[in-house]
Amino acid sequence: MTHSRRSCLLFLMLAALGYAGCGSAKYEERLAATSTMFRHKEKLNKNLQGIFHDEATGIQIRPLAGFDRIPAPEATEGPDGEMIVPELDDRQPPFFLEELPGMIAAWKSPVTAVVGGDTQSSTAYMYVLSSLGPMNPDADDSGFRTLVLDILNRELDTDLSSGSLHESTYPQDSQEGFVPKVAYLERSVVPERLVDDLSMEFSVYFHESGADIVCVMFIFPKNVSGLNDYLNKIELSLQTLAIKSRKSNSENSSGDGSKPARSGGM
Repeated sequence: MTHSRRSCLLFLMLAALGYAGCGSAKYEERLAATSTMFRHKEKLNKNLQGIFHDEATGIQIRPLAGFDRIPAPEATEGPDGEMIVPELDDRQPPFFLEELPGMIAAWKSPVTAVVGGDTQSSTAYMYVLSSLGPMNPDADDSGFRTLVLDILNRELDTDLSSGSLHESTYPQDSQEGFVPKVAYLERSVVPERLVDDLSMEFSVYFHESGADIVCVMFIFPKNVSGLNDYLNKIELSLQTLAIKSRKSNSENSSGDGSKPARSGGM
């Protein structure tokens, strides 16, 4: 065998080994990425419920595990065939005088607060509101985000404003690159007003998708037992928010394009 042929064969062998090594490295990378993805899915399934999807607005999110969904008021048919929604909506915060606008869904869970070394039973809440949801016809036209913040200010005697919100994205972990990041404007506040003799923390997260705005709100006792566990669940839930395709107005209307009336309303 000539020197040139031996050199050529040696080159081909080295190239083959190099290719195999490169393929092995890529395989290991894919295997590691798949393992990370499955661990993340396990974390979601452990800390969150299944996907909640509102067909009318296309909003979907995975609520916190252990939270029970508060049923929406059911519309009934009036004497003239119009759909009438009960005036009382149990999804609204029981300690508010004003209704939160654009209510899509609400959940609650019994929790325990630590006060001065003692424990006290309380309730935590999760709300999903949206500019796509039902709005009070008497509400001003100042924008959905401002409308929500103004109601909180009146109810809690706070000074929340759009300028006081700060930007955030979830997930925050850069290693979870396979999970799309969801952008928010957020703010948390602990007002002086007590609820059931407890200091409560109100956290709002506004997500914008074009002209559509979704607000995810959490209300927890300030000194809730298991705080870090709940914070972890909240961060996981926020990264699951999405606005998918929704039904057309004709599919959601009561037949003539009008919205259901409130019982007892004008």
